Amino acid sequence: MARQTLDSWINEALSDMSQDGPCWMISCSHMRGNTPEEVYHTKFGNRDWTAKELGNIYQRKAESYAQDLSGPQTFCMFAFYNKSNEPTAKHPFIIRGSEEFGGLGTESADTKGMIQQGMRHTEIALGMALRHQKEVNDQMLTMFKLVGEQNATLLRENIDAMSVVKDIMMQQAVSDSQGRMAQAEFERKTGERAKLLQLAPALANQVFGREIFPQSTADTAIIESITNSMDENQLVQLMSILKPEQAALLAPRMQLAIENKQRQDEAARPVADEITGESS
Repeated sequence: MARQTLDSWINEALSDMSQDGPCWMISCSHMRGNTPEEVYHTKFGNRDWTAKELGNIYQRKAESYAQDLSGPQTFCMFAFYNKSNEPTAKHPFIIRGSEEFGGLGTESADTKGMIQQGMRHTEIALGMALRHQKEVNDQMLTMFKLVGEQNATLLRENIDAMSVVKDIMMQQAVSDSQGRMAQAEFERKTGERAKLLQLAPALANQVFGREIFPQSTADTAIIESITNSMDENQLVQLMSILKPEQAALLAPRMQLAIENKQRQDEAARPVADEITGESS
């Protein structure tokens, strides 16, 4: 429930139809225990007042009265009806007085006064401790908020950075894959062309039925094609099944074919690297 202001209570008191008659006076008293000590009163009839005007007046009167009193001070508004001297409506409220030692102490020089003074000092000390704790809590909350905002910013930056790195890595992977595919395609086409060129003399002689190319050239192409289509183990197996005189005739030709293949591979490697670089 929202805290009721003085002008709101005064407006209710002036318009209260449940009373025996109209409100003829309101007053404000400072409460000393259960004993009221009047601070200010207003009688109605001489002029018209608004509830807001009266609320401001009594708020100022209470604050002025409590300004040099120590700690919270209780005041009470009283409303009088039908010319009665006994109030039939009241509204207590608290004004915070001075929170420093000193003030208008009214404790008597006896045991009761000592108790009252001790209570006042305890109240002031507790108030100071609570204010200090509130300041510490406010600073901690501010620090936690700042750290939380910084962590959130760093997290967003890390996510963005990881996204950029991921995109770069994906692009690099695609580029590398395209490069390898281009190199493989180049090697495949180069190998096919090399095989066709090797077999061209023999195929031409066979197709035309006569010696278009010298038979030695055709024989060399066939030997190189067979040599290049086999690995080292297969070549060893092939030589092992030939007769010694056949192996002696075929081995130099195959060795020459292997050396020619190595020279062709070395010559084709820079071209393949250049094509791979262009594709990436």
